[in-house]
Amino acid sequence: MGDAVGAGQARPFGHAVAMTANVLAWRRLGDEAYLRAAERFGNLLVGQHFITWDESPSPDLDTRGWSHGSTGGRDQWAQLPPWETGFSLQQLAQLILAGKGREGFYDVLWLFAHTGLAMFPKARTLKRLYTPDMQHTYRQIDAVATERAFYLSLPYLAYENPWDQTMLAGYQGVEPIILCLYLGGGLVRAEDDRVLALVPQAAAYDASVAREFTAEVWNPLEEQVETRLIGTVAVKRGEQWNCSGAVSGVVSPDAPATEPFAVAPRTVARVRFQRA
Repeated sequence: MGDAVGAGQARPFGHAVAMTANVLAWRRLGDEAYLRAAERFGNLLVGQHFITWDESPSPDLDTRGWSHGSTGGRDQWAQLPPWETGFSLQQLAQLILAGKGREGFYDVLWLFAHTGLAMFPKARTLKRLYTPDMQHTYRQIDAVATERAFYLSLPYLAYENPWDQTMLAGYQGVEPIILCLYLGGGLVRAEDDRVLALVPQAAAYDASVAREFTAEVWNPLEEQVETRLIGTVAVKRGEQWNCSGAVSGVVSPDAPATEPFAVAPRTVARVRFQRA
């Protein structure tokens, strides 16, 4: 890690990869010491690189203060770079599948799911620019030639630094596509977006999601939320999926949503989907 204030770097995916490696070692060898080490790396990941609110006074989706990809001094923070941030958060699925998920992990995933689209130009209406005296100014994003020619013509070409809306980085757009499966967008989503539907098996590259998967629904609020789950895969494929656990019923093109169910405050509800 080095000196995070000076010229060193602290990058979240180092802790994230170490976390996953220890989970895999625990699964292979059965030694609980590896799982305990994985938990420590997960806590370091969240504690050093994420906080669960955006404390910045900026109105422009400024993520400074809650997430960063690397630090090389206080003036070199790379906020919410899709690859560093997304890849790191993807690894939390391994701890969740190992039964070691905790509130902080779910809160960070919820926050990323609700702010991460700012990394894509088409999710923005204004382009943040600097004047010659280094002040900020804003223009309509489609009024800027470079945005029209590159970013707006390629929907999955992400900003490496979404806050400054800089750096053409094709590889940065890959992680959000993978994460959309983890965060429920490609498999199942919550009708009430105050709660978050997660599919950790997708983030762990578990091929069994084609047949069955468990959705974890996290309620970050201090009040109960009633919602339904929308089975997006079932609707697209025209197949029937039975669901069990917190809810009952059939997910199909004719009935694309589960029955309403309540998610208690600061609680995870689990719903199992299985192809009929």
